[in-house]
Order: sequence, then structure tokens, then C-alpha cells
Amino acid sequence: MMTDALSAYLLCICWYLYEESTEPLKLHYRPRSHLNVGSWSLEQYSDVYCREHFRFIKDDLHRLAMLLRLPEMLRLEDGPQIPRMEGLCVTLYRLAYPGRFKEMKFVFQRPLRDLSRIVKKMVALVSAKWSCKMSWNDNLLLPTYLETCAQAVSRRLLQDGFSLQDQQPDIALFIDTAFRPTATTPIVAQEEVFSTRTHVHDSKFIGVCSPDGLMVALRGPYPAASGEKKALEESNILPDLREKCRGVNNRQLVAYSDKGYSQFDVIQIPHIGQLTANQREENRAMASVRMVIERSFGHTTTLFPFNDYRENLKLLLSSQVHIYYYVSTFFANLHTCFYGSECSRYFDLEPPSVEEYLS
Repeated sequence: MMTDALSAYLLCICWYLYEESTEPLKLHYRPRSHLNVGSWSLEQYSDVYCREHFRFIKDDLHRLAMLLRLPEMLRLEDGPQIPRMEGLCVTLYRLAYPGRFKEMKFVFQRPLRDLSRIVKKMVALVSAKWSCKMSWNDNLLLPTYLETCAQAVSRRLLQDGFSLQDQQPDIALFIDTAFRPTATTPIVAQEEVFSTRTHVHDSKFIGVCSPDGLMVALRGPYPAASGEKKALEESNILPDLREKCRGVNNRQLVAYSDKGYSQFDVIQIPHIGQLTANQREENRAMASVRMVIERSFGHTTTLFPFNDYRENLKLLLSSQVHIYYYVSTFFANLHTCFYGSECSRYFDLEPPSVEEYLS
């Protein structure tokens, strides 16, 4: 009798496990006729949901779609027309979490093929229209803005108990290198993309950040195996710093970096060699404020972890791998303009409005 009851109990458990294991298959392979195509609307979501999944609240999403000057309808090749708000939210949802299109199709009520093409279309469109904001934002990096940045850095150092020497050039920006993970084949491009620093396959980007947390210049990608000096030469960032990183009365301002870079007339690095007590104190103080560039890189991957998921970034299968990172950084800058960032609060420096940033 006990054996029969135990057998029945085990049979129930097995049936339950079978149902649990097949439920995802039933969900993912639901027929297309079950999709209510074209029924998606942003208004059905709360601001909490929008902030979590799209990174912006509803009103700011509407404002963003207008300011980005996106077309009212996006025409897909051999496919339907998509409203711009839906296209923007599909792209932000995809970048905000490395989820699968099979899960997204029930959120947006679109077939997989359309979702993939929407993301590619939007990323290419945003990159084509606004790549100038990531190369060097001339309309933002004016002498008055750079002077404000230099004053914010000096003020923060003073609050930390250290003031820069009068003869030392003013530091307005920060520069560093970011390594982004990529997937490659075991045969092609191994040596070029393998980083001896991280011991994985990476692409290298050079970023310039302001104290308010905005990534004001982003260059790359460059082979992970190349040195910092070669990447700097290829990026042409030094001529831009010499020509455009100037304050009021054409005063030359500089960017600060870590010991991975060499000393240049427009790039300041920590003191090395036999150090005096004052130089050690200066290195300590500058190490604290230099973290703004690390936080800015981290802000992008925190908001849009798609760029940190290696399996999505296949170099030989997509020419848009680096474009995803540019567009994600651009959206992270817009997020900073809307809501501020840890960096802007640390330096007590209000970022520009989104209108000023996109002007």
C-alpha cells in the first residue's frame, strides 16, 4: 500500500517537472497568430516600469523622440512601418538588458524578424544622426564650459584638502581607455583582439570625460593588442585637445589620466619616480577625482549591460558591434542630462540640459 502511494507521489512529481520544463517551449514557440501585432502602446506602462526597462520615464521618452528628430514612422526593408516611439523603446529595451528576442516579442507583440530589424535600423539611424556628439561635441565644449569644468575639479580637490600649484596647468577633462568584451572565432582575429591586460578578447576605446559625467569624446575601436601610444596616435585625440581644450582667453587646459598613458603637453599623469611628500599627496588627491572617467564608463554598462554580454558582440558576424557601444554611450549621456549622475553630484556640477547637449 505504501509502495503504491509512493509511486503515485513520484509520478505526480515527474509530471510536474515535465510541465515546468516544457512551459518555456510552449511560451517561446507560440504561433505567430497569437501576437497582436501593432497593439503596443507606451501609455500602458507606469513610469517605474519605463525607468527600469527603457531607462527613461514616459514624458522624457516622448521628449527624447522629438529632440532626436526621428522620423514619425520607421520603414523596415520588406516589412511594416514602425512608429518611432515603439522603435525607440524596442532599442532601449534591448540595450538595457541582454534579453532574447523570443522574450521581447511578447512585450512588443512583434515577430522576431521585425524586432531584430527594428534594433538594427534604430542603432544605425541614431549613429548616423548623432555620431558627431561622440567624436567631439564642439557645441558643448566651449571655453566657458571648460572653464567651469576646471573650476569644479579645483573646488573638489580643495574640499579634499589639496589645492593645485599655481604653475600647474588646469585640469578640465579626464581621459582613459575602456576594454569592451567581444566574441570571435578560434581561427580569425585572435592576436588582434586578445588583450594581455584582461586576458580575454576585447576591443579598445579611448574616452574623454568631463566632471559632470558626460563622455564628451569617444574614439575606437582599436585592437586590444595595440599599445596606448599607438591608439592615441590613431585616435587623433591629442590634436583635438591642443586645439579645442581651451578656456577663456584661449588658456590651454589639459586632461588627466593614469600611469598607463605617457606625459604630454595636454595630458597630465601622476608623478612617477622618487616622489616628494607633496607629490605623493597630489597623486592621492588626483586618484580620487580621476575616478570620474571610470564611473562614466561604468555608467554606460550599468544602464545598458547589453554591451557587457560577450555572446551578443560577435565581431565577424556583425559590423555594428562598436556602433552599439557608441549609441549606448550616447543614450547614457542623455540619461545624465535628464537625471544627473554620481559624477555630477560628486563634483557638484550640474550637467547641461538635453537641449543644450543636442544643440
